[in-house]
Formats: sequence, structure tokens, C-alpha cells
Amino acid sequence: MCGLAACMTACGPDEPPIPPPVPPPPPPPPVVNDLGFEPHEEGQPFDTYKGLVMTGYQGWFGAPGDGSQWATPMSKNTSWYHYRENEGFKPGVLQNSIDFWPDMSEYTKQYTPGGVDDGGRSEAFILPNGEKATVFSSYDESTVMLHFKWMKDYSIDGAFMQRFVGEVVNNSDGKEHFNKVLDHAMKASNQHQRAICVMYDLGGYEPRSRNNTAAVLADTQEILDKYNLKDRNQQKFYLHHNGKPLIVLWGVGFNESIYPRRHRGAYERSQGEGLQHHAGRSDPLAPEGRRHGERG
Repeated sequence: MCGLAACMTACGPDEPPIPPPVPPPPPPPPVVNDLGFEPHEEGQPFDTYKGLVMTGYQGWFGAPGDGSQWATPMSKNTSWYHYRENEGFKPGVLQNSIDFWPDMSEYTKQYTPGGVDDGGRSEAFILPNGEKATVFSSYDESTVMLHFKWMKDYSIDGAFMQRFVGEVVNNSDGKEHFNKVLDHAMKASNQHQRAICVMYDLGGYEPRSRNNTAAVLADTQEILDKYNLKDRNQQKFYLHHNGKPLIVLWGVGFNESIYPRRHRGAYERSQGEGLQHHAGRSDPLAPEGRRHGERG
């Protein structure tokens, strides 16, 4: 046995040693698409709209008692603005314009249809538990603050504040309402560190009327001066692009016969004001090419 064991350990002195196991090749690097921009860092200014999740913010709801000039109880068209239908806000078909009733559990200020003397223009809506339903007003600071808080809570980067040409240009009551909403939103943007950007809805823009290019540019200049948008010490989170504060034109392309002549003046002349513009329509139903500003 000893001789056999010695033979087994001493046999084949010229044989090469068994090499160690070969390690597996390293995994290939992950395939990551080149985004073409740096993802936004929380708490930092917004230098581009690229890569952001933004919401459109109309801010057009009103209620009697909210303090706005056009939400007086006896106003036929605006007393329950954007809640009403056919000059009323009542239960029933064509009596209101609500698609989904808002969850009012977190709102500080609430308004009850049928609870004010508005000439019978509103009636109570009754919830399944028997309580009267309430609504909010965009005119209230607490409403806008809550909405921007929700944006932060649910990782929405910010809001395009829609500014309706037909309602703010040469319309003192409408302008007072939307100016107040914009004031609240600018404050909420700073408090909750959300991006904010003015977006003009070109519905109501008429180049041969009082709502023309000069009037829109005058409104733009008012906003630029009031909030000092070129200096981020006042509005740190106002959205910039290509080094300039961004203004968006929405509604381009609805009418093929007048695009782009109708809106080109507002676009080109405002470029000289030190603003960066994005003009277009993010709608798959827009005429092909109009969505990308390729025609005309």
C-alpha cells in the first residue's frame, strides 16, 4: 500500500499542472439610451423643458364669494365659472359642466352650490351620505398651494400656467382673475420647488382686432417685468430653455388656412424681448407637419 501510494503521488513529474478555473467574462455594459440632457436635480433651477413631466394648469374655476371681480353671484356667465352650463350650476343634463366631482377633503376653502343668493342659478348637489357637495375656487391661494403640493407629492415636475388670450387681453375682469391665480402659482412654485411656465392659449387671438400681436406682447412684457423673470432671485424655479425664460404658445395649427401667418408675428417679435418660445400643438390630430412647425 505504501509503495502504491508513493507511486500515485510521484508519478508523472513532467506533467503540466492543472490550470485554475477560467472566470466567466464580465457582463456587457447596460444599454442606456442617450437622453440628450441631464436629468433634473431636485431643488435646482429648471434649465430646460426636456425630460420634465409637466401638467397644464387652467386655473379657471370660480365661485360666488371668492373675491374675484367676475364671480359675483348675479353674473350670468361667470358666477360659477367653469362649473356652470347654460348660465346655471345645478344637477341634471346640460345644467353643469362637471365631469368628475373633486375630492374636497383637503381644501381649506369650499363653496356650496345653492348656498348663496345667485338668482337661482345654482342648486345643491347631494352626496350619497346626504351632505351637500362643495367645490373649490382657483382664485383662492390655498387652492393653488394645495395643487402644487400634490405635484411635489406625486413627482410632477411643474405646471404650464395657461393664459387664455380671449380672457386676459382687453378683458379686465378675466385678467384680474388669472393674474391672481398666477400670483398664487408663482408663490407655490417657490415654496414647493416646482417648475412654472406661462403658456398662452391662442384661442381668441385675432391679428386684425384688439386681441392682436401687440396686445399679447404687452401682456407678456407685464409678466416679464412683474416677476423679473430674467433674474432668478425672485422666481428661482421659472422654466428656462436655451438660457432664456420660456413662454409657450398653445393652439397653433387649429386652422390650416391661417397658420402660421396668424401667429408668426407674436412668435418672432417676442424673440427680440429675450424670451425663448416653444410654439406648437401636442395633439395627434393636428395637421401633419404643423405639430413640428415644418410648414409655412
